[in-house]
Amino acid sequence: MNFMLLLLLLVVATWLSATGMLFLKLSSAKFRLHPLSILTNWQFILAGSLYAASLAVYIIVLRDLPISIAYPLTSMNYVWAAILSQRYLKERVDAWRWTGIGLVIVGVALISL
Repeated sequence: MNFMLLLLLLVVATWLSATGMLFLKLSSAKFRLHPLSILTNWQFILAGSLYAASLAVYIIVLRDLPISIAYPLTSMNYVWAAILSQRYLKERVDAWRWTGIGLVIVGVALISL
């Protein structure tokens, strides 16, 4: 598989993972200690499905991409998490966090070269 396609798949995998975390957070508001409550919580089920899809994509990528490149690129989760939490959870992401996220992006770019 070509390198650019592998990088695109990694971006997709990190987006799936971060979106899974978003739905896990949303499901936590409805979480009850009763085990069967999980089975009726569609947000929890969706979160698990997104995590599973992310894992499947990671496995595909790891067949052809060295782990020394693939694993550091998973830090894109931080970028997606900040964007999704600001957009959908109305969390405040201040300038320091954006600066840190920018540094993560620069680091990811340097690793992928």
